[in-house]
Amino acid sequence: MAQKLLFYCPQMTEMMNAMTWKNSEFKPGCIKWHEFEGEWPNSFIENVEEVKNSDIYFFASFDNPTQFFRQVSVLSSLWFYEARTLTVILPFFPTATMERIDRPGEIATAKTLARMLSSIPACAGGLPKILIFDPHSQTLPFYFEKNTVIPISLSAMSLARNGLSYFPRGAAVAFPDAGARKRFGSIFSDYPQIVCDKIRIDGGDEKIVTIKEGDPRGKSILIIDDLTRSGETAEECRKVLVAAGAYSVSAFVTHGAFKKDVWKNYCYLPEEYDRAKHFLDFVITDSCPVQAKIVCGHKPFKVLSLIDLIYKAIKE
Repeated sequence: MAQKLLFYCPQMTEMMNAMTWKNSEFKPGCIKWHEFEGEWPNSFIENVEEVKNSDIYFFASFDNPTQFFRQVSVLSSLWFYEARTLTVILPFFPTATMERIDRPGEIATAKTLARMLSSIPACAGGLPKILIFDPHSQTLPFYFEKNTVIPISLSAMSLARNGLSYFPRGAAVAFPDAGARKRFGSIFSDYPQIVCDKIRIDGGDEKIVTIKEGDPRGKSILIIDDLTRSGETAEECRKVLVAAGAYSVSAFVTHGAFKKDVWKNYCYLPEEYDRAKHFLDFVITDSCPVQAKIVCGHKPFKVLSLIDLIYKAIKE
């Protein structure tokens, strides 16, 4: 049986530790992430002699273009050192919100990033696999080049579903728009569902959030979405749901890719909790490890680990 060697970027150190602690069949690899002047990468695989004939797993996090180039440089070299297989674990696909062109001049950077990842060379045991959680666009897997890599879309929504059993009173789920309901509604088919939507005021540019479908009265509600950068969409939905009689409102978002310090807008001390003003819980996963580490421990934020779902996907 081939050795399972696990490499990782610095941002994914905690996720790597969790994987190797829970599953002894993985052996940590070691990469020195140095750089030359001008911030160009000067990376070095320390235990490169172990790569040959090993199944390689790589925890990736593309926080910025520099990190992307640094990590893809390593990924593109593993075939040369005769890795048997390569699986890239990229929980958050950072350009997923820019997945289409609506007018001339726009650049679909999601497709560009997919094409660049498609250039990772195949290993002796087959094409590289790329594991992605809850991509913002369902068309994202089709942006990868055919017959070069194998994109695999996974979902963290089972974590949200598990949490619903602990909700007080009658639990219900709410979606910020019809698109989110289309993607995730079937996962919560046995729960009451509420769909919000944005409508224009008097045909102008200003929009307000309204409840399009469902009744939140007296229910403990969990807003479901794949991605947030500002939290504003979830917050606008929370206000509308509370105004319509919801008992409490929480949120589950797979990717908490918060911009700078906007997450602080939703924080409060435990003794300050007010159902009319606050989320009971705002749950994210560790798919964006830097942001997850920052918000962890601040009410109402909770961070759930993707490790068990990643391990299950790998074993399958």
